[in-house]
Amino acid sequence: MESQPSPTLSAPAEPAEPVATLAEVLPEIYRQILDRVADLERIGARGDAGRIRAQATRTYSDAWDESGRRQLLRLLANAQRGLIAPERPRGWSLRRRPVTAR
Repeated sequence: MESQPSPTLSAPAEPAEPVATLAEVLPEIYRQILDRVADLERIGARGDAGRIRAQATRTYSDAWDESGRRQLLRLLANAQRGLIAPERPRGWSLRRRPVTAR
């Protein structure tokens, strides 16, 4: 019986970067949503802010799983989109003429 050489020991793999758990990630995402909601309220988009806050609270209060994380990320994206100023419409605007011009 021939002996086989023992496998050479390779250098130990570099330690993997710790992966954040849902318990660490969800509160951060929720806090970001609440910050964006406050920004929406500040610019006067109270309806959108209230809707996003209610959905975020419902999702955050539910099971902390991958589905909840995806839903919170969608809400964060929606809140962020609401902060982007829409382009000003081009063309004529209907303005009232000043009284002195009549």
